[in-house]
Amino acid sequence: MVFFVELAGRAGQVGSFNVQLGSVRFHKLTEHKKMNRAIIFKTGVLMVGLFLGVGCATNNYEKYFIPRVPLRESAIEPDIYRVPMTSHETEVSRLKTLGHEIIGVSEFNSSSFPSSKHLPKAAKKVGATVAVSSRKFDRREQKLENTREWIPGERITVNGVTVETEGRWVNQIEVRDYEYNDYKATFLRHERLTPRP
Repeated sequence: MVFFVELAGRAGQVGSFNVQLGSVRFHKLTEHKKMNRAIIFKTGVLMVGLFLGVGCATNNYEKYFIPRVPLRESAIEPDIYRVPMTSHETEVSRLKTLGHEIIGVSEFNSSSFPSSKHLPKAAKKVGATVAVSSRKFDRREQKLENTREWIPGERITVNGVTVETEGRWVNQIEVRDYEYNDYKATFLRHERLTPRP
């Protein structure tokens, strides 16, 4: 007669073994399989990190851009002027007196800081030679979010038999803090570079 027994530990399933005719045979992963799983796990973590860090980054300067004149992409690297929000319009007015015209504006509220590459990329895409950028604190919020944490396996000895548990994902709830800021960018192009009808 064959009995199938499951051992349960404090954090879930620990392992399993067969009892047949008084002998105990424990089924465990071979070293080769464990190494493969470790490699797959590390590769997965790396890919997720790259996806979250790069693939999901939305360029809000492009997303919320509102044009005021016909646009064309420029080969010129734009100048970026970062000024306080209270001085934003003053700086734009100063540039207009120097022969620049507004070609568009982008405004948005976000809890994530834009990449340093986003504004120059957006400015170049719409043909701006100058972009005036400002940020102003808006508010702080706390949110409950579901997360998953990887718990690695461990070795447990039961009645002289060593059981090696498999790693597993555990659902958790975390309190996360968010800081929201108002962002504004005014895109300008010198009049001598503006195509006329």
